[in-house]
Amino acid sequence: MNKKVKIIVINITAIILISIINLLTFTKNEKIINDENLDIAFYEDGNLVKDIPTKNNEENIYFDYGECDNGASVIWNEEQYAPLIKNLTNSNTKCRIYFKQKYVEKILNGAYPIIKDNLIPVIINDDGTVTRADEKEKWYSYSEQKWANAVILNDGVKDPGANNPIAESDIESYFVWIPRYRYEIFDDGNYNGLTSVQDKVQIINIEFENIGTPLKNGSSKKEWLTHPAFTSFNTNGIWVGKFDTGYKDAANTKAAEVNPTSEADAKNKASQVIIKPNEYSWRGIQTGKAYAVARAYAENLNSHSMKNMEWGAVAYLQHSKYGSHESIRNNNNSNYLTGYAALKEPTIGLTNTNELCNTTPLACNEYSSSDKGKDGEYTVNYFNKASVVASTTNNYSGIYDLSGGAWENVMALIEDENGNYLTGRSGLGTDIPLPDSRYFDVYSNSNDSFSFSRGHFGDAIKEMGPFQSVKYGTQTRYISSWYKDEAIFITSNSQILSRGGGYRYGSDSGMFAFATNDGYAYDLIGFRIVLAFN
Repeated sequence: MNKKVKIIVINITAIILISIINLLTFTKNEKIINDENLDIAFYEDGNLVKDIPTKNNEENIYFDYGECDNGASVIWNEEQYAPLIKNLTNSNTKCRIYFKQKYVEKILNGAYPIIKDNLIPVIINDDGTVTRADEKEKWYSYSEQKWANAVILNDGVKDPGANNPIAESDIESYFVWIPRYRYEIFDDGNYNGLTSVQDKVQIINIEFENIGTPLKNGSSKKEWLTHPAFTSFNTNGIWVGKFDTGYKDAANTKAAEVNPTSEADAKNKASQVIIKPNEYSWRGIQTGKAYAVARAYAENLNSHSMKNMEWGAVAYLQHSKYGSHESIRNNNNSNYLTGYAALKEPTIGLTNTNELCNTTPLACNEYSSSDKGKDGEYTVNYFNKASVVASTTNNYSGIYDLSGGAWENVMALIEDENGNYLTGRSGLGTDIPLPDSRYFDVYSNSNDSFSFSRGHFGDAIKEMGPFQSVKYGTQTRYISSWYKDEAIFITSNSQILSRGGGYRYGSDSGMFAFATNDGYAYDLIGFRIVLAFN
């Protein structure tokens, strides 16, 4: 029986797509595609089949994922309805391409959530409890601001099966799917120095796309740009840690401040990762050690420390019609517990005095501590329904801790005039080998904290101007035109970028806040884990 299937090969040396029509030959007992370079098999719901399912089939069979040996990989071109074989350099390469019956939201244009290995798709109910999703039924809807969620279960816990509850105690980590998209550049970002802020907050126009869509390469206002967070790993989306990374079994705030002694120790301590609500954020860890922990956590899913551009991808999706597109409420829990939310929106930024708060101490920038899972005087825990104002979707399906809580160091480095990376005291390049360039963003060198034009489109820095200084009492702060969030850019003197703000920073905190440090282990700075695979 002969059929024709289009296979698109990306040769690593040519870096181009080559369309090849392959002849499929089958015997009675062997249903494998034979080509001089490839040995490919297709599977539907785990069963070997003859060829690619028909597009728009009634069974709702869709591409799930693919895998190859010899360093090759599979991605899916939705428009041409064909697999893309990348890095095909070995003539004896074997690839397996998996399809399964599943629900898809058509507006994602092929950038559908990928469930693989130990990821379990879930629905988070209106009370914060978790149900194992049935992938054949509707379990997310970006048009309704309900983002796809997945969990990794604790070792030894079995998948309970579709539509069954999952106990919170059985969950190790939560992740949220950010689908691949392009966006319309909304500001040219030519900001150097301080002037005066304006209210520049707006809805960001985005369109979802899949990996086979021709890239949009806009470079000025009103042009469209495929968001760079998805091109560095060439993915249809990324799974972002739903909360700040926590330290498993930490009994108090101090116990979650752990800086591994070496790369080997960091890899061992990856077993302490927990990404859940009501956990103490893992802080006091050098940026390089955090990277090593993140890479070792789920290497099969390409886990890594969040890049600055990936932070930008979340921020822009949140401020599109597919997210809450409003200010995210601070996590103002002074014990650095994850998933908390302030009862009221702060009215001023960080101040070391109470001179602007005329009645209750800190009334205009409130924060308080609490026991794990308990509400505080000014802060409520994740399972209190009022906490959803701290989510990117204003419901339980979104991402938390992007405003306040612990500052989060992201992977972004300065390159000096000689092409060397400035890493401060982060441990990168010394205690921890400098990673492949896919795992960090690069910015040009400067000793000027206010040369914001050095930013990149999509990073939630370059387009956030204009910027200015402001005083809250005796405290001078530097803020952007987006919610007056803090704005201090990396320099040759302060080389590591932090995002989100801290629990006591008031209006300075926010999803568009950024500041700098030298990458050392500080008790107010944590990190977030991202998964990026096809």
